[in-house]
Amino acid sequence: MIQDSMNSRERRSLGLVESSQTGKEIANPEIDTLPKGFRAIALDIDGTLLRSDHSISDKLTNNLRKLNRAGWRIVLVSARPIRSVLQIAKPLGLSGPMVALNGALIADDQERILFRRSIQEDAMRTVFDLLKSHNNITWNVYSGCQWLVEEVDALIENEISNIGFGPNQTEIDPCSIKAEKILLMGRDPELLRFRERISTELPYLTYSISKPGYLEITAWETNKFQGLKRYLKHFNMHLSEVIAFGDGENDIEMIEKCGFGIAMGNATQSLKAVAKHIIGTNDEESISGFLDLLF
Repeated sequence: MIQDSMNSRERRSLGLVESSQTGKEIANPEIDTLPKGFRAIALDIDGTLLRSDHSISDKLTNNLRKLNRAGWRIVLVSARPIRSVLQIAKPLGLSGPMVALNGALIADDQERILFRRSIQEDAMRTVFDLLKSHNNITWNVYSGCQWLVEEVDALIENEISNIGFGPNQTEIDPCSIKAEKILLMGRDPELLRFRERISTELPYLTYSISKPGYLEITAWETNKFQGLKRYLKHFNMHLSEVIAFGDGENDIEMIEKCGFGIAMGNATQSLKAVAKHIIGTNDEESISGFLDLLF
């Protein structure tokens, strides 16, 4: 067991924090030795790799670079479009394929698409037909490496500032587009009402609230976990060899089924419930503290 005699610095190096609500450590007390037999790290981006100001600490950058040079396979697994994922990977010294659009697309560092799973055309039409009665929801369509919108409003302006580039405005009927993901933005109550309605009409699609105000729709059985499985197959690796970090609803299956799933302190309660270990928040050196144990 982890000893009570550890000082605060030693606890922080293990990613241990105290819950602001209970005053108790929120790390799993069963962890008393380093995980063994792992050779890959899967990282969610928003709320996990990135701090709240969308930066990455120098220490975490250096730790990821060192692990990469040591032969660890490090993959970013995100709801973001692939261009944004690759922009984040490059300063970390990471190359090779990355997983984007909640697992619906995998592409290499030259934006060459290795895998894509598109939403069926009839499902696209149903989604957009139902959206006609929800005027306060903003839609985004992701097709391959393209981000398409009808117009740029305040919600999309905020998304532009988050990911570092803008979408293409289009007057093309979105139902005619081969799309891997639909992102709907709006107020949570309306998004939840729309999800309840659309999931009744189209129960075979995959729906997730990636963060407040964001409802993401992908094809059946298309999520981060499935995308990661396809990535690992490409490298002849197994889920049991992966340490995964995440914070959101769309990370649940990945965290639950990887060899060692870790929830951030700022994660949803549903994610914490399936994680093998819980560390501090994305605004602390929590991931770095855990990665220190791998050297």
